[in-house]
Amino acid sequence: MAGENVAVTVADVCGINPPSGISGSLTKVRKVKVLAVRQQLAEGKYDLSERFSIALDRLLEDITEDNLRDQSPK
Repeated sequence: MAGENVAVTVADVCGINPPSGISGSLTKVRKVKVLAVRQQLAEGKYDLSERFSIALDRLLEDITEDNLRDQSPK
């Protein structure tokens, strides 16, 4: 994987197309990040369970905040 030239787009990573104003620089940044994660995975240095736990905690916080905001008197 190291040194592999892979074309990765925002659509590949996120499953969506970027807004028309987004330049190719975002695609390059994502490509670099995806390749770095792939390398860490190959080396066994990317802790998926820890990252999943953090992402899940953040999601639950967002949902809780949204629910509290929706239930507050207006």
